[in-house]
Amino acid sequence: MWGSDKSSLARIASIRVADPTLQHEVLGAYSRLVLISADGKRLHEELVPAGGVLRDGWINRLGVGDLAKSLDAALGPDARPAAASDRARHALVSSWPKVSSNLSAAIDARAKERQESVPRLLDELPTPAGARFLVPPGRRTRA
Repeated sequence: MWGSDKSSLARIASIRVADPTLQHEVLGAYSRLVLISADGKRLHEELVPAGGVLRDGWINRLGVGDLAKSLDAALGPDARPAAASDRARHALVSSWPKVSSNLSAAIDARAKERQESVPRLLDELPTPAGARFLVPPGRRTRA
């Protein structure tokens, strides 16, 4: 369901947000999820956010709702982002080897959550006439 091991970070931006609810830097990433059926039809596509609060070179993972609020404050329609300070950018660059593995772990955790929830959501959709199904134990998934 998720990309190959060859996936990599494609773009990065460092921004400052005037949001009094954000006490520390938040590191967020978007992964692209595309579900394709066995016959090549696109069943589902979404951008999945993952990330957390950046403290002392580590990421403390945020829940889906808290991360969505932070990303909306930074990137939403009412956001007024500005370039992050040189200090903040240098801190991220110097901690990147440690932070990148934490971010990868946060992305993997969100991937696992979506791997479990999206097929259930698809199973709740009406079945088109003539649809074929693969039936793994305990779950029906369209093929």
